[in-house]
Amino acid sequence: MQNANRTKLVLVEQKKGGVRDVDNIVEEQQETQLFQDACQIVEQAQETAYRQVNETLIKRNWLYITLSLFTTTTQTYSTQ
Repeated sequence: MQNANRTKLVLVEQKKGGVRDVDNIVEEQQETQLFQDACQIVEQAQETAYRQVNETLIKRNWLYITLSLFTTTTQTYSTQ
């Protein structure tokens, strides 16, 4: 029974024409999941960054327009 516990299960992968260890397959699946999780984190960070940049540009443009309107209005009244 101890020998049976020590014996690793082996799967035959016909695609590569070789024999692969179950532990290796599980490890690859975990690495794939880890990579997918990392990609999702990067995508979410990009979306947040784009959103923040857009918000900052909108605020900047709003302030610029407000300031230019105020300056134009002030100059108009001061020349009269």
